[in-house]
Amino acid sequence: GLWKDFGDNTKDGDLISLFIRLEGDDRKAGMARVYSFLGLAEFGQSKEVKKVKTTFKKPKADWEELDGPVFKYLTEERKIPEEILDAYEVKMANHPTIGLSYVFLYRHPRSPDICLAFYCALERDAEGKKSERRSVDGLDALFGIKARLRESKIEDSEIVITGGQIDAMSYAAQGIRAVSVPSGEGNMKWIEINWDWLQQFKTIYL
Repeated sequence: GLWKDFGDNTKDGDLISLFIRLEGDDRKAGMARVYSFLGLAEFGQSKEVKKVKTTFKKPKADWEELDGPVFKYLTEERKIPEEILDAYEVKMANHPTIGLSYVFLYRHPRSPDICLAFYCALERDAEGKKSERRSVDGLDALFGIKARLRESKIEDSEIVITGGQIDAMSYAAQGIRAVSVPSGEGNMKWIEINWDWLQQFKTIYL
């Protein structure tokens, strides 16, 4: 079940990787070719996935580039490098109900559209809890699916899924590509919504 091209130093060594290589290293096209070769249902088009509602309302673009205390908090207290904040499109905003916040922008798994904005207040309440808000009628995509690292310590066929946005960026700061679930571990809608996107990976770390 393995293959090896002794003419170069190709990563991986399995047949799935060969199909992907034959498609010019396009992972999605390679996986579609695998499904076709095996006579399975069309890649990413199971009946369950088709039933999932993927319509959403684009959030109002009320955010701006990171600066001041928000930037200082994320870079100095949470130790997230500026290049990682840029890669994950973290912004800031003055939210009408929770005040000065950092904003996590979510991209649609099949388009470049922003499908969800998640606000987290810079100041915690009297009990030390975070105040959070999310845009109305957003889509439960995975945070960071469009982020690209300069170099990754794991293979392109691997991905880490975390329970929080800061967690995902902390992995990325260590050179490990990661995404985050949209609203904590209790919300499972993201699985079917991101099913197509997830099928490009052979190993998923939770």
